[in-house]
Amino acid sequence: MKTTRKKKVQDRDDLVRKIVERKYPRFSALCYAILDELEEIDESDPDAVRLAIRNEALSPSNVLSNDDRKTLNEALDWQNQLQQKSQAQLRFIINEDYAAFQASLDAAEEDRWLFFNESRSAADFRLWSQMATWSVEEAVSLSLGKMPDVVNSNSLSKLNVRSPFADRYLRLRAIVHRAVGAGLLGTSADSANPINPELFLRWAKGAGIEVPAQLEVEVEVRRTAMGAGDNALTALKNEREALKNERDELARTVSQLTNQLKQKEVRQRERKTLLAMVYLMGKKYRYDFKKARSGSVKNIQDALRYEKFEISDETILAKLRDASRLQEEAVKRYEKEAGLLP
Repeated sequence: MKTTRKKKVQDRDDLVRKIVERKYPRFSALCYAILDELEEIDESDPDAVRLAIRNEALSPSNVLSNDDRKTLNEALDWQNQLQQKSQAQLRFIINEDYAAFQASLDAAEEDRWLFFNESRSAADFRLWSQMATWSVEEAVSLSLGKMPDVVNSNSLSKLNVRSPFADRYLRLRAIVHRAVGAGLLGTSADSANPINPELFLRWAKGAGIEVPAQLEVEVEVRRTAMGAGDNALTALKNEREALKNERDELARTVSQLTNQLKQKEVRQRERKTLLAMVYLMGKKYRYDFKKARSGSVKNIQDALRYEKFEISDETILAKLRDASRLQEEAVKRYEKEAGLLP
């Protein structure tokens, strides 16, 4: 009975090891590397071996690199999960999953030689970060690190072999397409290119979709540059608006001054007209414009009083003198225009 039970345990451990190694091919090599460094470990005791390996995987040492330690810890976690399953379940995993596992290995090997792994298929993130919007396929290709012009549904449909990459592309395209339909990626007026790059990257992070770090960097650089450009444009618009307001204010000032000048010109014309009339009135009352005083002023004042206008003699005399000067200026201007003066 003991021999039979021991063999069953060994068979079970062998099944677990095979399944673990299928997912982590370096699992056994890492375990042996640890066991070679440890002393006084009874390798016939599976529990003791697993405990020693786990302790070494969790503690920093020179035996394993950080990457190897991470891989080993994941493998040990997977091993623990498998240990909880029955032997029948383990055989089911071995039998049912092996075909798919082997097919995936074969397909992955085939992928290495397909066009989307050529250098021409590598995405130019700087170029595509400058695009204001992306189409669904462009966003998917860039998320996978590929050049949308080279790697797309049309080019992938021409493959005559099964490709894990192509399957991944199609699955991601379906997810993004539905997100667009749900309005999660913007509302671009361009139905052919509806996706805002910044919004897409935020959505992808929330949806657990990995995108190349360089794509995020380039989009962020572009967003910052556009923000600076927008600020400069806003400053330019503000300056232009200020200049427009200044121009309008100057136009209003010019208009006001023009109106004032016109009013002044009207007043000057009215003044000249009135002084001309005063001049004629002075002549009618025989006022002697060449004398400082004249009795005619009293006559004019009396006539105004008769018409109920009370005006002082000083005011009348001042207006007569103004009228005299205006007449003299008019005579000189006339003589000059007639060529009578040098």
